[in-house]
Amino acid sequence: MTALDLLPSWRPGATRDAVVGFLDDVTTVPVAERVACFDNDGTLWCERPQYVQFEFFVHALGARVKVEPEAGHQPEFAALLAQDRAAIGELGLERIAMALVSLFEGISPAIDPYPPASTARCPPGSGTR
Repeated sequence: MTALDLLPSWRPGATRDAVVGFLDDVTTVPVAERVACFDNDGTLWCERPQYVQFEFFVHALGARVKVEPEAGHQPEFAALLAQDRAAIGELGLERIAMALVSLFEGISPAIDPYPPASTARCPPGSGTR
C-alpha cells in the first residue's frame, strides 16, 4: 500500500502528510504495546451526515416501532421518523432528546442495547462505501 492509498479522499498537504506519517510510525510499535485513547470532543466521532449518537437513537426508535407501532405516533417520534425538520424545530431539541432517552427506561446496563454490528449501515449520502 502506498501513501496515496491511505486517505484517498483527503487533499494533498501538510495535514494529510502528518496523518499518514503518524500511521506509518505507529505500525512500528508492537501491537501488545499500543494504547488507543478516544474522547468525545468530536475529533474521533463522525459528525456528518449525522452524529453517531443521533443515529444510535434513531436506530433504537426504529427497533421500538417494529415491536410497538403505536410508539411511532408520539409527536416527537413521528417527527423524527418522518424527518420533518419543521416539526422537530417546533417541538424543540430538549423535548426530542427526552423522548429518545425514554426509549431506554427500564433497560439494565448489564443488557447490551447496541445493535449487532451486522445490522449497522451507513446512511445514504454519507459518502461512505
